[in-house]
Amino acid sequence: MTFTYSAAVDTDLARVRLAINDTSATTDAGVKPDGTNFTDEELNALITAGGSWQRGVVLALTVLANAYAAKARSVRESDYAEDLKAIAGELRAQAQEWMKNIPGAWKGLISSGSSEGPVFFGTEQWGAEVEDQG
Repeated sequence: MTFTYSAAVDTDLARVRLAINDTSATTDAGVKPDGTNFTDEELNALITAGGSWQRGVVLALTVLANAYAAKARSVRESDYAEDLKAIAGELRAQAQEWMKNIPGAWKGLISSGSSEGPVFFGTEQWGAEVEDQG
């Protein structure tokens, strides 16, 4: 598994990394809850599944939200507080903003409409159509 980032931001992979702030290979500086980075292979799979780097961003933010939600806990110790459930909610909100503000980021994605936030499926992979959305 590899990690690459080009500060020139001249590839779809670099664009997704920049958008989700996954640009540092420094240990424990990754965006995942355990401090690791997405691998190139993981992000390329999301870009492929989404069909564009913009949709890859939406899918990456959703994957991150799911990862933080899976570890959801609130910790308070003296002056330190960490709320992973809130982080998951913020990541879901960012995914929604990308869908609203990036041309084509929403087209072809279907939301499950779950109470925990959106889960997106590519129409190509699942055969769903926007009209199928209830």
